[in-house]
Amino acid sequence: MQKIHTYSDGFGVGHAFPMWPQIISASGFEVVNHSEVSISVQELIRKFEQTYNTHDYFIMQMPQPGRIPGIRMPCKLDQNLMDSDNKLIADFVSYQKSNVHFSTVEQMDVWSKSFTDRGNEVQPQTMVHARWLKKHFPQFIDQQLCVKIEKHGAWEPFHWNREAEWKTLVDG
Repeated sequence: MQKIHTYSDGFGVGHAFPMWPQIISASGFEVVNHSEVSISVQELIRKFEQTYNTHDYFIMQMPQPGRIPGIRMPCKLDQNLMDSDNKLIADFVSYQKSNVHFSTVEQMDVWSKSFTDRGNEVQPQTMVHARWLKKHFPQFIDQQLCVKIEKHGAWEPFHWNREAEWKTLVDG
């Protein structure tokens, strides 16, 4: 089975509630999730370069440009770093391979705000992540799972028993 490597900032970690990499994994695919909360563009590209191979599939969701590498909290964005990150992103996009899909967190964020049930959290609700996958990666999701996710509705962020709640939804 082909591995799917996923890269994003907090939009891919699943720390608030399940997000797109967790949905792909629950759909029966082998996922190696390289996402990290507050990861910088430089760090994410470095991780990709260290793990890229021609046999697997890679989904890159670039974080917001201008994050200072290693800083795990909101901070003032530096224009020079933003310019540097935008150049890195442009260079990366021009490097595209057939087994690499590229998007940005900003694209998903803008798209997700078209849904009234997105929620008020920084990350869109799990059902919005499922819709994003149905739109861009229908080959990597279980359609029945996506229906369950949409019927489940909004998730409480950082629920104390998230793993059990997710397992019940996936298995039930």
